[in-house]
Amino acid sequence: MRGIRALLREDCSCESIAGQIQEKLKHLSGEEAAQALASCLEAVGRSATPAGLLAVREVRSRLDLVSNARLCELLLRGLLTTDSWEAFQELLEEAGKAGISTSGISVMCLRAAIKSSNLEAALCAMKELSGRMQDSPNE
Repeated sequence: MRGIRALLREDCSCESIAGQIQEKLKHLSGEEAAQALASCLEAVGRSATPAGLLAVREVRSRLDLVSNARLCELLLRGLLTTDSWEAFQELLEEAGKAGISTSGISVMCLRAAIKSSNLEAALCAMKELSGRMQDSPNE
């Protein structure tokens, strides 16, 4: 998966990166592909480029990996870090439609609201996170 990690750091076209990533994952099952992408995102951390993150998002859609919470959370974290606001919001909506909701995603919603100086959204995110922590203190 070293090749995928290198691609995530590239700053060329999203479509080119997505095609190369998909080619490298073609021999894996859906769950294995989701795990591989998530591991690569964790490994590259903040050095992933916006194009690399958008490519992973594209591959995630092409391979129908939309229900993988870990991959979704890592993609959201990367998009937030690179200030890719539109893609962040779109992925957040996709996650909601897919029923993906984690404490990590709630924290990122709060961070995004604070980072964009949206007090109303920050208060809503804080309430959601507070409720989540009260409902499930071990999550």
